[in-house]
Amino acid sequence: GRLLGIWISTRLRSKTILFMDIIGCAISIIVIMLWKDSSLALWVGTIGLGISMASIFPTFIMLAGERMQITGAITGWFLVGSGAGSMLLPWLIGQIFAGTGPKAMTTVLLTTVISLFLVLLVFINTKSPPLPEPALSTD
Repeated sequence: GRLLGIWISTRLRSKTILFMDIIGCAISIIVIMLWKDSSLALWVGTIGLGISMASIFPTFIMLAGERMQITGAITGWFLVGSGAGSMLLPWLIGQIFAGTGPKAMTTVLLTTVISLFLVLLVFINTKSPPLPEPALSTD
């Protein structure tokens, strides 16, 4: 999925890639939810979800780099946020799973994908100051 994402990123803008990834994730989760008794739907949905999800994080960093100055500290905060999310989401699924059963995973994932879509819309629609021009070296 990430190798495919690299090839796609040379041809499309990061916003377009993110929208395609989020829509792919949502469709994959909905396929799993609609045909919950089909092993084929589970495989198709899982593969689609993996391919769609693979390039979201690097593309978000690429989009952020287009909209603001990325420093080591900002990259560190991106990694802190992604680490917190990768700990929180499985914990949340486990807590809900204990009370409701296996359908909780797809519901939490679909809710997360919708939230990601809303965050992307807010991020894209906020005004960002222009990036400073890189200093040209005069050798």
